[in-house]
Amino acid sequence: MLCALMHDPDQLESIASLIGPDDFYFEDHGETFRAISDVVEVGDAPNPVRVQQQLASRRSTIIGRDPLFLVGLYDRAPTGFVDDAEQHARAVLEQAQRRRIIDRSRRAERIARDPAHTVEDAAALVGFEATTSRFKIRDFGMAELEDADLAVEWLVRHVVTRGEPMIVGGPRKALKTSTLCDLAVSLATGSDFLGRFKVEQPVRVGMISAESGQRTIRETLRRVAVAKGWGLRFVERLRVAFDLPKLNDPTHLAAVRAWIRRERLDVAILDPAYLMLGGGEADERSVFSMGAALRRLVEAVQGLDCSPVIAHHTTKPTSRTWDPLELDDLAFAGFAEFARQWFLVNRREKYTGEHRGQHRLWFTFGGSAGHSGTFGLDVDEGVIEDGRHWSVEVRDVADVRREARSGSERAAEVKRDQRRGEYCRALREHPGGETRRRLREVAGLSGTAAGPIEAELLRENLVEAVDVQRGNGRSYDGLRPTAKLLDNGHHRDDWDAVGRTGTVPVGHCSGTGPLDGVPVPVCPSGENSLGLGHDEGGEA
Repeated sequence: MLCALMHDPDQLESIASLIGPDDFYFEDHGETFRAISDVVEVGDAPNPVRVQQQLASRRSTIIGRDPLFLVGLYDRAPTGFVDDAEQHARAVLEQAQRRRIIDRSRRAERIARDPAHTVEDAAALVGFEATTSRFKIRDFGMAELEDADLAVEWLVRHVVTRGEPMIVGGPRKALKTSTLCDLAVSLATGSDFLGRFKVEQPVRVGMISAESGQRTIRETLRRVAVAKGWGLRFVERLRVAFDLPKLNDPTHLAAVRAWIRRERLDVAILDPAYLMLGGGEADERSVFSMGAALRRLVEAVQGLDCSPVIAHHTTKPTSRTWDPLELDDLAFAGFAEFARQWFLVNRREKYTGEHRGQHRLWFTFGGSAGHSGTFGLDVDEGVIEDGRHWSVEVRDVADVRREARSGSERAAEVKRDQRRGEYCRALREHPGGETRRRLREVAGLSGTAAGPIEAELLRENLVEAVDVQRGNGRSYDGLRPTAKLLDNGHHRDDWDAVGRTGTVPVGHCSGTGPLDGVPVPVCPSGENSLGLGHDEGGEA
Protein backbone atom coordinates (compact mmCIF):
# COMPACT_ATOMS: atom_id res chain seq x y z
CA MET A 1 0.00 0.00 0.00
CA LEU A 2 2.86 2.42 0.75
CA CYS A 3 4.31 1.65 -2.67
CA ALA A 4 0.92 2.32 -4.26
CA LEU A 5 0.82 5.79 -2.67
CA MET A 6 4.24 6.65 -4.08
CA HIS A 7 3.09 5.56 -7.53
CA ASP A 8 -0.42 7.08 -7.31
CA PRO A 9 -0.65 9.84 -4.66
CA ASP A 10 -4.23 10.68 -5.74
CA GLN A 11 -5.34 7.73 -3.62
CA LEU A 12 -4.04 9.33 -0.44
CA GLU A 13 -7.23 11.24 0.36
CA SER A 14 -9.42 8.12 0.45
CA ILE A 15 -6.79 6.06 2.26
CA ALA A 16 -6.09 8.76 4.86
CA SER A 17 -9.80 8.76 5.73
CA LEU A 18 -9.42 5.08 6.72
CA ILE A 19 -6.07 4.79 8.47
CA GLY A 20 -3.34 6.81 10.15
CA PRO A 21 0.32 6.25 11.02
CA ASP A 22 -0.61 4.53 14.29
CA ASP A 23 -2.52 1.78 12.45
CA PHE A 24 0.63 0.12 11.05
CA TYR A 25 2.13 -2.85 12.85
CA PHE A 26 5.72 -1.80 12.07
CA GLU A 27 6.77 1.65 13.25
CA ASP A 28 8.89 2.15 10.11
CA HIS A 29 5.78 1.76 7.94
CA GLY A 30 3.87 4.29 10.02
CA GLU A 31 6.72 6.81 9.72
CA THR A 32 6.86 6.25 5.95
CA PHE A 33 3.09 6.80 5.64
CA ARG A 34 3.37 10.08 7.58
CA ALA A 35 6.27 11.23 5.37
CA ILE A 36 4.35 10.44 2.16
CA SER A 37 1.34 12.40 3.49
CA ASP A 38 3.54 15.40 4.33
CA VAL A 39 5.12 15.40 0.85
CA VAL A 40 1.75 15.17 -0.93
CA GLU A 41 0.29 17.91 1.29
CA VAL A 42 2.86 20.45 0.05
CA GLY A 43 2.17 19.45 -3.55
CA ASP A 44 5.27 17.39 -4.30
CA ALA A 45 5.45 13.95 -5.90
CA PRO A 46 6.18 11.30 -3.22
CA ASN A 47 9.01 9.55 -5.07
CA PRO A 48 11.64 7.70 -3.00
CA VAL A 49 14.10 10.61 -3.06
CA ARG A 50 11.55 13.17 -1.85
CA VAL A 51 10.13 10.84 0.82
CA GLN A 52 13.65 10.04 2.01
CA GLN A 53 14.32 13.78 2.40
CA GLN A 54 11.15 14.13 4.46
CA LEU A 55 12.14 11.21 6.69
CA ALA A 56 15.53 12.78 7.20
CA SER A 57 13.93 16.08 8.21
CA ARG A 58 11.97 14.16 10.86
CA ARG A 59 15.22 12.55 12.08
CA SER A 60 13.87 9.11 11.26
CA THR A 61 16.18 6.15 11.80
CA ILE A 62 14.74 4.15 8.89
CA ILE A 63 17.25 5.34 6.31
CA GLY A 64 20.20 4.74 8.59
CA ARG A 65 19.15 1.13 9.13
CA ASP A 66 18.33 0.46 5.46
CA PRO A 67 19.32 3.16 2.92
CA LEU A 68 17.64 1.26 0.06
CA PHE A 69 14.37 0.63 1.93
CA LEU A 70 12.31 3.14 -0.09
CA VAL A 71 13.85 2.24 -3.44
CA GLY A 72 13.11 -1.42 -2.91
CA LEU A 73 9.59 -0.60 -1.76
CA TYR A 74 8.98 1.58 -4.81
CA ASP A 75 10.27 -0.97 -7.34
CA ARG A 76 8.68 -4.18 -6.20
CA ALA A 77 4.92 -3.55 -6.30
CA PRO A 78 2.99 -4.94 -9.30
CA THR A 79 0.40 -2.74 -11.09
CA GLY A 80 -2.56 -4.61 -9.65
CA PHE A 81 -1.32 -3.92 -6.15
CA VAL A 82 -1.24 -0.18 -6.92
CA ASP A 83 -4.83 -0.25 -8.18
CA ASP A 84 -6.05 -2.07 -5.03
CA ALA A 85 -4.45 0.34 -2.53
CA GLU A 86 -7.72 1.14 -0.76
CA GLN A 87 -8.51 -2.54 -0.32
CA HIS A 88 -5.12 -3.07 1.32
CA ALA A 89 -5.66 0.00 3.49
CA ARG A 90 -8.84 -1.61 4.82
CA ALA A 91 -6.85 -4.73 5.59
CA VAL A 92 -4.35 -2.62 7.56
CA LEU A 93 -7.24 -1.02 9.46
CA GLU A 94 -8.86 -4.35 10.28
CA GLN A 95 -5.64 -5.78 11.66
CA ALA A 96 -5.03 -2.62 13.68
CA GLN A 97 -8.51 -2.86 15.22
CA ARG A 98 -7.95 -6.52 16.08
CA ARG A 99 -4.67 -5.69 17.81
CA ARG A 100 -6.34 -2.92 19.82
CA ILE A 101 -9.17 -5.20 20.92
CA ILE A 102 -6.69 -7.86 22.02
CA ASP A 103 -4.51 -5.30 23.79
CA ARG A 104 -7.47 -3.73 25.59
CA SER A 105 -8.79 -7.13 26.62
CA ARG A 106 -5.42 -8.14 28.03
CA ARG A 107 -5.13 -4.90 29.98
CA ALA A 108 -8.69 -5.30 31.26
CA GLU A 109 -7.87 -8.85 32.37
CA ARG A 110 -4.79 -7.69 34.28
CA ILE A 111 -6.73 -4.92 36.00
CA ALA A 112 -9.68 -7.22 36.78
CA ARG A 113 -7.30 -9.69 38.48
CA ASP A 114 -5.57 -6.94 40.47
CA PRO A 115 -7.39 -6.29 43.81
CA ALA A 116 -5.90 -2.79 43.85
CA HIS A 117 -8.27 -1.82 41.03
CA THR A 118 -12.06 -1.64 41.08
CA VAL A 119 -14.35 -3.63 38.82
CA GLU A 120 -15.40 -0.36 37.19
CA ASP A 121 -11.77 0.30 36.14
CA ALA A 122 -11.67 -2.92 34.16
CA ALA A 123 -15.23 -2.54 32.88
CA ALA A 124 -14.43 0.89 31.45
CA LEU A 125 -11.71 -0.61 29.25
CA VAL A 126 -14.11 -2.99 27.51
CA GLY A 127 -17.23 -0.78 27.56
CA PHE A 128 -18.98 -2.99 30.11
CA GLU A 129 -21.47 -1.61 32.63
CA ALA A 130 -20.45 -3.19 35.95
CA THR A 131 -23.91 -3.11 37.51
CA THR A 132 -26.82 -5.51 37.58
CA SER A 133 -28.91 -2.95 35.66
CA ARG A 134 -28.15 -0.01 33.37
CA PHE A 135 -31.19 1.84 34.66
CA LYS A 136 -30.88 3.80 37.90
CA ILE A 137 -33.30 6.02 39.75
CA ARG A 138 -31.82 8.93 41.64
CA ASP A 139 -34.34 10.74 43.77
CA PHE A 140 -34.15 14.03 45.65
CA GLY A 141 -35.52 15.08 48.97
CA MET A 142 -37.24 18.45 48.86
CA ALA A 143 -34.50 20.17 50.83
CA GLU A 144 -31.87 18.64 48.51
CA LEU A 145 -33.87 19.71 45.45
CA GLU A 146 -34.32 23.20 46.86
CA ASP A 147 -30.57 23.58 47.44
CA ALA A 148 -29.44 22.00 44.15
CA ASP A 149 -27.48 24.31 41.82
CA LEU A 150 -29.83 24.30 38.83
CA ALA A 151 -29.44 27.90 37.72
CA VAL A 152 -29.71 28.62 34.01
CA GLU A 153 -26.36 29.36 32.38
CA TRP A 154 -26.67 31.52 29.28
CA LEU A 155 -24.46 31.28 26.20
CA VAL A 156 -26.45 34.05 24.52
CA ARG A 157 -28.32 36.08 27.12
CA HIS A 158 -32.01 35.09 27.19
CA VAL A 159 -31.66 33.37 23.80
CA VAL A 160 -29.39 30.26 24.11
CA THR A 161 -28.72 28.23 27.27
CA ARG A 162 -25.77 25.96 27.97
CA GLY A 163 -26.19 22.20 28.12
CA GLU A 164 -29.59 21.92 26.39
CA PRO A 165 -29.95 20.38 22.89
CA MET A 166 -31.10 22.91 20.29
CA ILE A 167 -32.92 22.61 16.96
CA VAL A 168 -32.51 25.27 14.27
CA GLY A 169 -35.36 24.85 11.77
CA GLY A 170 -36.55 26.49 8.60
CA PRO A 171 -37.40 25.87 4.93
CA ARG A 172 -34.91 25.87 2.06
CA LYS A 173 -33.18 29.18 1.34
CA ALA A 174 -34.19 30.72 4.67
CA LEU A 175 -30.52 31.26 5.70
CA LYS A 176 -30.46 28.52 8.35
CA THR A 177 -26.79 27.75 7.73
CA SER A 178 -25.87 31.44 7.50
CA THR A 179 -27.62 32.08 10.81
CA LEU A 180 -25.66 29.19 12.33
CA CYS A 181 -22.44 30.70 10.98
CA ASP A 182 -23.33 33.96 12.75
CA LEU A 183 -24.03 32.00 15.95
CA ALA A 184 -20.72 30.09 15.68
CA VAL A 185 -18.58 33.19 15.12
CA SER A 186 -20.48 35.14 17.80
CA LEU A 187 -19.97 32.45 20.42
CA ALA A 188 -16.32 31.95 19.49
CA THR A 189 -15.47 35.67 19.61
CA GLY A 190 -17.89 36.94 22.26
CA SER A 191 -19.56 39.22 19.68
CA ASP A 192 -23.28 40.01 19.74
CA PHE A 193 -25.31 37.34 17.97
CA LEU A 194 -27.01 38.86 14.90
CA GLY A 195 -25.61 42.18 16.05
CA ARG A 196 -28.17 42.44 18.88
CA PHE A 197 -28.15 39.53 21.35
CA LYS A 198 -25.33 39.57 23.91
CA VAL A 199 -22.94 36.61 24.12
CA GLU A 200 -21.99 36.18 27.77
CA GLN A 201 -18.39 35.06 27.11
CA PRO A 202 -16.37 33.46 24.31
CA VAL A 203 -16.59 29.65 24.18
CA ARG A 204 -15.14 26.90 22.03
CA VAL A 205 -17.39 25.97 19.10
CA GLY A 206 -17.27 23.11 16.59
CA MET A 207 -19.35 23.17 13.41
CA ILE A 208 -19.87 20.24 11.04
CA SER A 209 -21.61 21.24 7.82
CA ALA A 210 -22.11 18.63 5.10
CA GLU A 211 -24.58 20.35 2.78
CA SER A 212 -23.29 23.74 1.63
CA GLY A 213 -19.71 22.77 0.76
CA GLN A 214 -16.36 23.99 2.01
CA ARG A 215 -16.11 27.02 -0.28
CA THR A 216 -19.55 28.36 0.68
CA ILE A 217 -19.02 27.79 4.40
CA ARG A 218 -15.63 29.51 4.34
CA GLU A 219 -17.03 32.46 2.38
CA THR A 220 -19.99 32.84 4.74
CA LEU A 221 -17.87 32.55 7.88
CA ARG A 222 -15.43 35.08 6.45
CA ARG A 223 -18.19 37.62 5.75
CA VAL A 224 -19.71 37.11 9.19
CA ALA A 225 -16.34 37.47 10.92
CA VAL A 226 -15.51 40.68 9.03
CA ALA A 227 -18.91 42.12 9.95
CA LYS A 228 -18.03 41.54 13.61
CA GLY A 229 -14.59 43.12 13.26
CA TRP A 230 -12.56 39.91 13.01
CA GLY A 231 -10.37 38.27 10.42
CA LEU A 232 -11.48 34.66 10.02
CA ARG A 233 -8.00 33.24 10.68
CA PHE A 234 -8.01 34.89 14.11
CA VAL A 235 -11.24 33.21 15.27
CA GLU A 236 -9.24 30.58 17.15
CA ARG A 237 -12.06 29.11 19.26
CA LEU A 238 -13.97 27.90 16.18
CA ARG A 239 -13.32 24.53 14.51
CA VAL A 240 -15.05 23.48 11.27
CA ALA A 241 -15.43 20.01 9.73
CA PHE A 242 -17.36 18.67 6.75
CA ASP A 243 -17.83 14.95 7.55
CA LEU A 244 -21.26 14.53 9.15
CA PRO A 245 -21.67 11.48 11.43
CA LYS A 246 -24.46 8.91 11.10
CA LEU A 247 -26.51 8.60 14.28
CA ASN A 248 -27.04 4.85 13.75
CA ASP A 249 -23.30 4.10 13.66
CA PRO A 250 -21.67 3.70 17.10
CA THR A 251 -18.21 4.31 15.63
CA HIS A 252 -19.39 7.66 14.22
CA LEU A 253 -20.84 8.68 17.57
CA ALA A 254 -17.59 7.65 19.25
CA ALA A 255 -15.74 9.87 16.76
CA VAL A 256 -18.05 12.78 17.64
CA ARG A 257 -17.35 12.25 21.32
CA ALA A 258 -13.60 12.06 20.69
CA TRP A 259 -13.76 15.26 18.59
CA ILE A 260 -15.63 17.15 21.31
CA ARG A 261 -13.22 15.94 23.98
CA ARG A 262 -10.11 16.63 21.90
CA GLU A 263 -11.16 20.18 20.95
CA ARG A 264 -12.78 20.83 24.38
CA LEU A 265 -15.95 22.06 22.66
CA ASP A 266 -18.69 23.89 24.52
CA VAL A 267 -21.03 23.89 21.50
CA ALA A 268 -21.24 21.37 18.63
CA ILE A 269 -23.26 22.46 15.56
CA LEU A 270 -24.37 19.67 13.19
CA ASP A 271 -25.89 20.65 9.82
CA PRO A 272 -28.18 19.15 8.51
CA ALA A 273 -30.17 16.53 10.44
CA TYR A 274 -31.45 14.49 7.50
CA LEU A 275 -27.92 13.54 6.43
CA MET A 276 -27.23 12.17 9.93
CA LEU A 277 -30.27 9.88 9.74
CA GLY A 278 -28.98 7.75 6.86
CA GLY A 279 -29.07 4.01 6.91
CA GLY A 280 -32.82 3.46 6.81
CA GLU A 281 -33.20 2.46 10.48
CA ALA A 282 -34.98 5.61 11.65
CA ASP A 283 -38.64 5.96 10.64
CA GLU A 284 -39.31 9.67 10.05
CA ARG A 285 -43.01 9.15 10.84
CA SER A 286 -42.40 7.55 14.24
CA VAL A 287 -41.75 9.78 17.23
CA PHE A 288 -40.29 6.74 19.03
CA SER A 289 -37.86 5.87 16.23
CA MET A 290 -36.70 9.45 15.64
CA GLY A 291 -36.54 10.14 19.36
CA ALA A 292 -34.24 7.14 19.84
CA ALA A 293 -31.92 8.30 17.04
CA LEU A 294 -31.66 11.81 18.49
CA ARG A 295 -31.23 10.45 22.00
CA ARG A 296 -28.13 8.56 20.85
CA LEU A 297 -26.52 11.87 19.95
CA VAL A 298 -27.34 13.35 23.37
CA GLU A 299 -25.91 10.29 25.09
CA ALA A 300 -22.75 10.57 22.99
CA VAL A 301 -22.03 14.05 24.33
CA GLN A 302 -23.35 13.39 27.83
CA GLY A 303 -20.88 14.30 30.55
CA LEU A 304 -18.79 16.48 28.19
CA ASP A 305 -20.60 19.75 29.05
CA CYS A 306 -21.22 20.35 25.34
CA SER A 307 -24.45 21.74 23.85
CA PRO A 308 -25.49 20.03 20.58
CA VAL A 309 -27.16 22.25 17.93
CA ILE A 310 -28.88 20.47 15.02
CA ALA A 311 -30.06 22.15 11.81
CA HIS A 312 -33.29 20.73 10.42
CA HIS A 313 -35.80 21.59 7.70
CA THR A 314 -39.52 22.23 7.92
CA THR A 315 -42.46 20.79 6.03
CA LYS A 316 -42.87 22.17 2.51
CA PRO A 317 -46.14 24.12 2.99
CA THR A 318 -44.55 26.32 5.67
CA SER A 319 -42.15 27.83 3.14
CA ARG A 320 -45.09 29.49 1.40
CA THR A 321 -46.87 31.03 4.39
CA TRP A 322 -44.42 33.93 5.01
CA ASP A 323 -45.40 33.84 8.70
CA PRO A 324 -43.35 33.07 11.84
CA LEU A 325 -42.87 29.32 12.30
CA GLU A 326 -43.85 27.08 15.19
CA LEU A 327 -42.22 23.86 16.44
CA ASP A 328 -44.98 21.80 14.83
CA ASP A 329 -43.76 23.04 11.44
CA LEU A 330 -40.57 20.93 11.77
CA ALA A 331 -40.39 17.96 9.42
CA PHE A 332 -40.25 14.38 10.74
CA ALA A 333 -41.67 13.11 14.00
CA GLY A 334 -39.78 13.56 17.26
CA PHE A 335 -37.87 16.78 16.57
CA ALA A 336 -40.33 19.11 18.30
CA GLU A 337 -40.36 16.81 21.34
CA PHE A 338 -36.56 16.54 21.33
CA ALA A 339 -35.86 20.28 21.25
CA ARG A 340 -35.19 21.86 24.63
CA GLN A 341 -34.52 25.14 22.86
CA TRP A 342 -34.89 26.27 19.28
CA PHE A 343 -34.38 28.83 16.52
CA LEU A 344 -36.96 28.95 13.72
CA VAL A 345 -36.37 31.06 10.61
CA ASN A 346 -38.74 31.70 7.71
CA ARG A 347 -39.02 34.18 4.87
CA ARG A 348 -41.43 37.10 5.18
CA GLU A 349 -41.81 37.25 1.42
CA LYS A 350 -40.98 35.16 -1.62
CA TYR A 351 -37.36 35.47 -2.68
CA THR A 352 -36.79 36.37 -6.33
CA GLY A 353 -33.80 37.44 -8.36
CA GLU A 354 -34.93 41.04 -7.98
CA HIS A 355 -33.97 41.02 -4.31
CA ARG A 356 -30.24 40.85 -5.13
CA GLY A 357 -28.92 39.59 -1.80
CA GLN A 358 -31.69 41.18 0.29
CA HIS A 359 -33.55 38.80 2.62
CA ARG A 360 -36.60 39.56 4.78
CA LEU A 361 -37.00 36.88 7.45
CA TRP A 362 -38.84 35.94 10.60
CA PHE A 363 -36.66 34.80 13.52
CA THR A 364 -38.33 32.96 16.41
CA PHE A 365 -36.54 31.47 19.42
CA GLY A 366 -37.60 29.78 22.62
CA GLY A 367 -36.76 27.09 25.13
CA SER A 368 -37.71 25.19 28.26
CA ALA A 369 -35.93 27.79 30.40
CA GLY A 370 -38.88 30.07 29.65
CA HIS A 371 -37.15 32.28 27.09
CA SER A 372 -38.91 33.15 23.83
CA GLY A 373 -39.19 35.89 21.24
CA THR A 374 -40.08 36.69 17.63
CA PHE A 375 -38.30 39.31 15.54
CA GLY A 376 -37.91 40.37 11.96
CA LEU A 377 -34.49 39.87 10.36
CA ASP A 378 -33.42 42.06 7.47
CA VAL A 379 -30.26 40.55 5.97
CA ASP A 380 -28.17 42.23 3.29
CA GLU A 381 -25.55 39.91 1.75
CA GLY A 382 -24.66 42.14 -1.19
CA VAL A 383 -23.92 40.86 -4.69
CA ILE A 384 -20.83 39.23 -6.16
CA GLU A 385 -19.95 42.04 -8.55
CA ASP A 386 -19.95 44.65 -5.76
CA GLY A 387 -18.49 42.40 -3.06
CA ARG A 388 -20.53 40.19 -0.75
CA HIS A 389 -20.88 41.10 2.93
CA TRP A 390 -23.04 40.33 5.98
CA SER A 391 -25.29 43.02 7.40
CA VAL A 392 -28.15 42.11 9.75
CA GLU A 393 -30.84 44.28 11.30
CA VAL A 394 -33.04 42.76 14.01
CA ARG A 395 -36.44 44.47 14.00
CA ASP A 396 -39.34 44.42 16.43
CA VAL A 397 -42.48 42.61 15.28
CA ALA A 398 -44.65 45.73 15.55
CA ASP A 399 -42.35 47.58 13.17
CA VAL A 400 -42.40 44.71 10.68
CA ARG A 401 -46.19 44.39 10.85
CA ARG A 402 -46.61 48.14 10.40
CA GLU A 403 -44.40 48.11 7.32
CA ALA A 404 -46.29 45.14 5.87
CA ARG A 405 -49.62 46.90 6.40
CA SER A 406 -48.44 50.10 4.75
CA GLY A 407 -47.15 48.11 1.79
CA SER A 408 -50.41 46.25 1.36
CA GLU A 409 -52.35 49.49 1.72
CA ARG A 410 -50.27 51.10 -1.03
CA ALA A 411 -50.89 48.12 -3.27
CA ALA A 412 -54.63 48.27 -2.56
CA GLU A 413 -54.68 52.01 -3.33
CA VAL A 414 -52.97 51.48 -6.68
CA LYS A 415 -55.47 48.74 -7.52
CA ARG A 416 -58.41 50.99 -6.59
CA ASP A 417 -57.06 53.80 -8.75
CA GLN A 418 -56.59 51.43 -11.67
CA ARG A 419 -60.20 50.33 -11.41
CA ARG A 420 -61.39 53.93 -11.18
CA GLY A 421 -59.42 54.76 -14.31
CA GLU A 422 -61.04 51.94 -16.25
CA TYR A 423 -64.47 53.07 -15.12
CA CYS A 424 -63.75 56.70 -16.09
CA ARG A 425 -62.66 55.55 -19.53
CA ALA A 426 -65.94 53.66 -19.92
CA LEU A 427 -67.83 56.83 -18.97
CA ARG A 428 -65.99 58.91 -21.57
CA GLU A 429 -66.93 56.37 -24.22
CA HIS A 430 -70.60 56.99 -23.31
CA PRO A 431 -70.90 60.77 -22.78
CA GLY A 432 -74.69 60.61 -23.09
CA GLY A 433 -74.96 58.08 -20.29
CA GLU A 434 -75.20 54.31 -20.06
CA THR A 435 -76.60 51.68 -17.75
CA ARG A 436 -74.47 50.74 -14.80
CA ARG A 437 -74.40 47.15 -16.00
CA ARG A 438 -73.01 48.14 -19.40
CA LEU A 439 -70.44 50.54 -17.88
CA ARG A 440 -69.21 47.78 -15.61
CA GLU A 441 -68.89 45.40 -18.57
CA VAL A 442 -66.86 47.94 -20.57
CA ALA A 443 -64.62 48.64 -17.56
CA GLY A 444 -64.22 44.92 -16.86
CA LEU A 445 -65.37 45.27 -13.25
CA SER A 446 -67.74 43.26 -11.09
CA GLY A 447 -70.60 44.88 -9.24
CA THR A 448 -68.68 44.54 -5.98
CA ALA A 449 -65.66 46.38 -7.38
CA ALA A 450 -67.63 49.00 -9.33
CA GLY A 451 -70.11 49.94 -6.58
CA PRO A 452 -67.67 51.96 -4.39
CA ILE A 453 -66.23 53.70 -7.48
CA GLU A 454 -69.71 54.77 -8.65
CA ALA A 455 -70.54 56.11 -5.18
CA GLU A 456 -67.23 58.01 -5.10
CA LEU A 457 -67.79 59.59 -8.53
CA LEU A 458 -71.31 60.65 -7.52
CA ARG A 459 -69.99 62.34 -4.36
CA GLU A 460 -67.40 64.21 -6.43
CA ASN A 461 -70.07 65.34 -8.94
CA LEU A 462 -68.16 63.68 -11.77
CA VAL A 463 -71.25 61.62 -12.75
CA GLU A 464 -74.98 61.98 -12.33
CA ALA A 465 -77.72 59.39 -12.10
CA VAL A 466 -79.93 59.06 -15.19
CA ASP A 467 -82.56 56.73 -16.63
CA VAL A 468 -81.35 55.04 -19.79
CA GLN A 469 -84.07 54.21 -22.35
CA ARG A 470 -83.84 51.03 -24.37
CA GLY A 471 -85.61 49.98 -27.55
CA ASN A 472 -88.00 47.80 -25.63
CA GLY A 473 -89.48 50.92 -24.06
CA ARG A 474 -88.11 50.18 -20.66
CA SER A 475 -85.76 52.45 -18.68
CA TYR A 476 -82.76 51.31 -16.65
CA ASP A 477 -80.70 52.83 -13.87
CA GLY A 478 -77.61 54.48 -15.38
CA LEU A 479 -74.87 57.08 -14.98
CA ARG A 480 -73.74 59.98 -17.15
CA PRO A 481 -70.42 61.85 -16.92
CA THR A 482 -70.85 65.52 -15.94
CA ALA A 483 -69.24 68.56 -17.52
CA LYS A 484 -66.72 68.53 -14.71
CA LEU A 485 -65.35 65.30 -16.14
CA LEU A 486 -65.88 65.88 -19.87
CA ASP A 487 -66.09 69.54 -20.81
CA ASN A 488 -63.55 71.41 -18.68
CA GLY A 489 -60.22 70.50 -20.28
CA HIS A 490 -58.88 69.31 -23.58
CA HIS A 491 -56.81 66.57 -21.92
CA ARG A 492 -59.63 64.22 -21.08
CA ASP A 493 -58.48 61.59 -23.59
CA ASP A 494 -54.96 61.50 -22.15
CA TRP A 495 -55.75 59.81 -18.83
CA ASP A 496 -53.93 56.56 -18.13
CA ALA A 497 -55.35 53.48 -16.48
CA VAL A 498 -55.08 55.03 -13.02
CA GLY A 499 -57.81 57.55 -13.81
CA ARG A 500 -56.45 60.28 -11.51
CA THR A 501 -53.07 60.67 -13.15
CA GLY A 502 -52.08 60.61 -16.79
CA THR A 503 -49.40 61.03 -19.38
CA VAL A 504 -50.06 64.15 -21.40
CA PRO A 505 -48.66 64.58 -24.95
CA VAL A 506 -45.61 66.82 -25.21
CA GLY A 507 -46.64 70.43 -25.62
CA HIS A 508 -49.96 70.05 -23.86
CA CYS A 509 -49.08 69.83 -20.19
CA SER A 510 -46.18 69.25 -17.76
CA GLY A 511 -45.59 68.97 -14.04
CA THR A 512 -47.78 67.40 -11.36
CA GLY A 513 -49.92 68.68 -8.54
CA PRO A 514 -51.75 66.79 -5.77
CA LEU A 515 -55.46 66.10 -5.75
CA ASP A 516 -56.47 64.69 -2.39
CA GLY A 517 -52.89 63.52 -1.97
CA VAL A 518 -52.74 61.88 -5.45
CA PRO A 519 -50.60 63.53 -8.20
CA VAL A 520 -52.47 64.72 -11.29
CA PRO A 521 -51.10 66.28 -14.49
CA VAL A 522 -50.90 70.06 -14.28
CA CYS A 523 -50.93 72.41 -17.26
CA PRO A 524 -48.78 75.52 -17.39
CA SER A 525 -52.02 77.48 -17.21
CA GLY A 526 -52.64 76.06 -13.77
CA GLU A 527 -55.44 73.66 -14.68
CA ASN A 528 -55.26 69.90 -14.28
CA SER A 529 -56.96 67.12 -16.21
CA LEU A 530 -60.13 67.50 -14.18
CA GLY A 531 -60.45 71.14 -15.14
CA LEU A 532 -59.62 72.25 -11.59
CA GLY A 533 -57.36 75.18 -10.79
CA HIS A 534 -54.47 74.73 -8.37
CA ASP A 535 -56.44 76.18 -5.50
CA GLU A 536 -59.30 73.74 -6.08
CA GLY A 537 -56.88 70.84 -6.48
CA GLY A 538 -55.40 71.41 -3.06
CA GLU A 539 -51.90 72.62 -4.02
CA ALA A 540 -52.49 76.08 -2.55
